[in-house]
Amino acid sequence: KGCDPIQSSRNIWIDLSNPTSHLSLKRMVTLYPHQEVAIDKGLDTLQVKDKDGFSINDDMGLGKTITSIELVKRLESGLNLCVVPKAVIGHWEKEIYKVIGREDARVFYYGGTSRTEALCKFLAKETKYKFVLTTSATLVSDLNKLWRVYDLCKDIGALRSKFAPCYSVVWNTMIVDESHTLRNPTTQIFQGVANVNRIKTILLTGTPFNNTSMDMAT
Repeated sequence: KGCDPIQSSRNIWIDLSNPTSHLSLKRMVTLYPHQEVAIDKGLDTLQVKDKDGFSINDDMGLGKTITSIELVKRLESGLNLCVVPKAVIGHWEKEIYKVIGREDARVFYYGGTSRTEALCKFLAKETKYKFVLTTSATLVSDLNKLWRVYDLCKDIGALRSKFAPCYSVVWNTMIVDESHTLRNPTTQIFQGVANVNRIKTILLTGTPFNNTSMDMAT
């Protein structure tokens, strides 16, 4: 109360070194008090208390994307899967480079017809933070493909690597944007996301409840 959020926020300066990039200028990422509160709570939940998941439920426009990326950074989570709507893939890429910088982060979009081979090559690269951006529809497609070929080969590990590499990796953290789409556990979207192997999960949504408290529980 009586606090100027601009004056009391934390400024983090990032020097993005690639002179040809549209993100090459020195950028300032401003963390407002509500974001710091969310990050501190996330660290306490995921790191200190060693819980599996954390949900950020700020309203639209309050910076859930930056909050989650900064939380991943402070968790020192190296291998991350971000399940986001296709329309905001480019936005997520920009925000990752703004918060972490191009020297320490690499971003890959997992989609398209040749995505399997490309992802394997990306994962082989050395970097401090890896972010794979994909959509729930892509995960559903891979999971359905996995079930279709399972009867032909009972080696599920080999099938995952060949047909659905997102399911063959153990991700340090999975971020799910617009996670209110997971309210119904009987949907293919829920199954596509729930079957991903990960250590920690960060959910982002401005509408955690729709009908009942079970929306959040799911």
